[in-house]
Amino acid sequence: LIELDLITVKGKSEALHVFALLGDKDMASSAQFKNFADLHAAMLSAYRARNWDKAENLIAECQQASSDFAKLGDLYDLYASRIALFKETPPPADWDGVFIATSK
Repeated sequence: LIELDLITVKGKSEALHVFALLGDKDMASSAQFKNFADLHAAMLSAYRARNWDKAENLIAECQQASSDFAKLGDLYDLYASRIALFKETPPPADWDGVFIATSK
């Protein structure tokens, strides 16, 4: 189980954590998955702390670490796109890492 995102959906005001189940108990206890999960959590933390360069570096590490058991390329492409936008137009000072969905 990994966290994918923290979002507010259109028409709501409360942020929701979105998770994905990637495998069974054996997979979750494997050293490879634990390494990936740690990298992924660090990427989310860097992203939410506005440490864009660190988050980008961790995205590349996450993609490599997850390549054998998960197809998460689209997720990391999404974060890379958001980071590119935030580098050009930073989020407001009170941004809490929540993505606000503007469409369903």
